[in-house]
Order: sequence, then C-alpha cells, then structure tokens
Amino acid sequence: MGAALAEAAPAAIGLALVNPLPVMAIIVLLSAPRGGATATAFLAGWLVGLVVVLGLLLFVVPTDRAMGSETAPSPLASAIRLLLGLLLLVLAARRWRNRPKVGETKNPPGWMASLAKATPIAAAGLGALMSGLNPKNLAFTLAAAIALAELGLTAGEKLIPLVVFVALASIGVAGPVIWRALAHERASAKLAGWLDWLTANYNTMMAVVFLLIGVKLAAQGIGGLLG
Repeated sequence: MGAALAEAAPAAIGLALVNPLPVMAIIVLLSAPRGGATATAFLAGWLVGLVVVLGLLLFVVPTDRAMGSETAPSPLASAIRLLLGLLLLVLAARRWRNRPKVGETKNPPGWMASLAKATPIAAAGLGALMSGLNPKNLAFTLAAAIALAELGLTAGEKLIPLVVFVALASIGVAGPVIWRALAHERASAKLAGWLDWLTANYNTMMAVVFLLIGVKLAAQGIGGLLG
C-alpha cells in the first residue's frame, strides 16, 4: 500500500499546484453574500469530478493488463507517459511566455466577476467541470492511474490511493473554505491577499510545476521504451 500512495501523491500534489484558477474562484465565492453555501457547493463539485474521473480509470477502464508492471511497464504505458510529459513541457513553455512582465498588472479572468451571483447548483457544476474535464487535470489523473495500474492492486486496494489522490489534489480548493469556516471574517483580508498573489503569479507557478512533472514523465516514458 505504501507503494500505491507513493505513486498517487506526486501526481495529486502536481494537480493541486497547477490549479490556481479554482483556488481564485473559491476565494471570490467566499467573498460573495452567500459565500459559505456556494463555496462549499463548488468544493463538493470539485471532489465529485475528481472521484468520478479517477474512479472510471481505476475501476471501469481495463488498464491493469495493458499497463504491464512497475518494474516492466508496457510499451503503451511508456508511450502514454512520454506523450503526457511532452504535453506538460509544451504547457510549461506557454505559461512561462505568458507570465506578467516586470511592472505589468494582471487582472483576474473576467468571468470570475459573475461568481458573486452564482447559485450553489451553478457553483457545484463549475467545480465538477474544473476538476473533471480540465485537460491538465486529466493528464495528472491519467498519470496516477497508469502508475497504480502497474501495481496490480485489487479493487479494494485501489480505494485508499483514490481517496489520498483526491484529498491531496483538493488541498488548494478546500483550504480557503476550511479556513474561512474556522476564522470567519479574520480570514477575509488574508484571502484577498492570496487572490492578488495568485493573479500575479499563477502563470509562473504553473510553468514550474509543468516543467518538473513533465521532465519526470518524459524520462520515465523514454526509459520504459528503451527498456
């Protein structure tokens, strides 16, 4: 089980770090009049989206036999890792080019202003959409699913790494909700500061994480293909 958790954790943490937009969205929701209800609904949708996608990959898609083993990955598993790694490296380059220049002011995306009027149902749908159908999330989730498939786990053994993956991948989104629930208004000013920092730095942060995880996956893919 330790090996399974070790495989799930890096991809989950990478997913958490490359998702500043959902964190920014939940901070905006928390500042709205019905912030508690809509932010909680957004978090619930986010969790459901992650559970559904990784659950499908682990329990429905027949990946176990196609992925080989941890010590002898199949050519398919290695090719997928290589492609995912190259994709993340391309995304890293794009994010690095789009980072704000010195002295440039970066504003939050325009659609975030509408979140102040979002209903809990709309917030839940947005959370599920941003977690389950985000292409970069799918890349990290697929990488975790491949690694877990290579371990040959039973259905019951897959539940714990699934829970750990979802929990770690949701730290950034859940953190502001939990903090606001505990600290109430004292958290508001600090959360506003976080929003400003994320707005100014999210491209740079995403570029670094994409680069690190992309290099790791590409190296694993090349190593597996070369045998």
